[in-house]
Amino acid sequence: MTSMMDDFAVRKLDLGRVASQTFTVLGRQPVTIFGLALLLGGLPAALNLYYASQALVGGGAAALTQFTTFGYWLRIIAQLFVGAFLGASLFYVAFSEVSGRKATFGEIVTNGAKLFLPLFAVNFMSAVAIVIGCFLLIVPGLMLAVAWCVAGPALVAERTGITQVFGRSAELTRGNRWRIFGLVLIFLVVVAIIQGVVSAIFGVAGGVGALLSPARLIISGVIAIFTTAITYTGLAVLYANLRELKEGLGHESLAAVFD
Repeated sequence: MTSMMDDFAVRKLDLGRVASQTFTVLGRQPVTIFGLALLLGGLPAALNLYYASQALVGGGAAALTQFTTFGYWLRIIAQLFVGAFLGASLFYVAFSEVSGRKATFGEIVTNGAKLFLPLFAVNFMSAVAIVIGCFLLIVPGLMLAVAWCVAGPALVAERTGITQVFGRSAELTRGNRWRIFGLVLIFLVVVAIIQGVVSAIFGVAGGVGALLSPARLIISGVIAIFTTAITYTGLAVLYANLRELKEGLGHESLAAVFD
């Protein structure tokens, strides 16, 4: 038994399989996943761009003043809490598809409501630690980000304690972190290029005024929708594959999520 587990532990993550399964899941539940991604990523991205552009139009003083307003921080806090609810819902939908099961709307909402506070805590704690790590020295922050990248999916799938999921994620990613880092880096570079091209087109075409155009806001929202959908679905698929590699558990083992 020990040698069998050792064999699973030394196997390397198949990045092509992770990417293929991610897009397969997206194709099976496009309405649900992209609908949640619209609320989680698309609308906030468009709103944040709008408010940021308004501040730029008002000059440097206006840009700084927005950070002192009650409305600004209320909006940020609301986005974080709603984002945790929608994030937990997205993970749940992705796990349902990976395990070959269709989640109902009621199940999605119920599990999002149950898990949004723990997921909010996990997101907050990891973000603070990663930012501190990057501030002190970039490498520790990046190492933490990769090691803890499946903490959220682990929380939703295993319902473990908030602090335990960090160790669980570190255990699952051990031995494959460079591969995960490479996959994330490629994804971020592609997204950055697309966003850069869009910003350059609108910036050159009409200056700051073009940044406020409906077309610019819509395109930014669409990019955020796809980025959010791929990110959350990809993390759920990544978690399932890492668990299979480390423990020899097939994707059907995720059925425990629905108990």
